[in-house]
Amino acid sequence: MILVLFFCTIIYSFIFIFILLVLSNLKIKIKKGDIKLMIFLLNKFPILKIHLNVDWITKKLSRIRTKNKIKVDKNTLSMIKALSPKIEMLNLSVKLGFENAALTSFTVTAICIVISNLLYYAVETKNIKKIKYKIEPIFRREK
Repeated sequence: MILVLFFCTIIYSFIFIFILLVLSNLKIKIKKGDIKLMIFLLNKFPILKIHLNVDWITKKLSRIRTKNKIKVDKNTLSMIKALSPKIEMLNLSVKLGFENAALTSFTVTAICIVISNLLYYAVETKNIKKIKYKIEPIFRREK
């Protein structure tokens, strides 16, 4: 019984974090060598603010021993901002179900929306035919 309660707590925690991430927005500001990361809930309420300085980043990177030294400057920060990952192929099939039908439908809808929004920016038009994803809800019938 305790193990079931423990697993339910973990599942509800993941669901809560997932819903929080779906409803939150990430804003990145880069000004004069400073990076500010802010996460807002419903685009109004700040949840997390992170302020990084280029000097701090270079100090942390200098501790890592590499063959080629990494230098972080304004040009590097603009390159990081311009990064855009590209997906060439995706074949995803997921079957998802919970005991609660409303939770199942909400979760499947949220996952589909997140995937479609990510694919809008990450897929080039020539690779659209190679992108396939299917998320099926599984509803249990009460006996």
